[in-house]
Amino acid sequence: MFSLFCKRFFLQKILQKEPLVIYTIMKSFHKDMRNISFFLT
Repeated sequence: MFSLFCKRFFLQKILQKEPLVIYTIMKSFHKDMRNISFFLT
C-alpha cells in the first residue's frame, strides 16, 4: 500500500515534468505487456 502511494506520487511528479516521455514509456510498456500475455496464453 505504501509502495503504491510512492509510485503514484513519483508518477505524478514525472508527469508534471515530462508527460510526453512518460506517455511514450507507458505506451511501449503496455505493448510489451500485451505481447507477454499473448506469449503466455
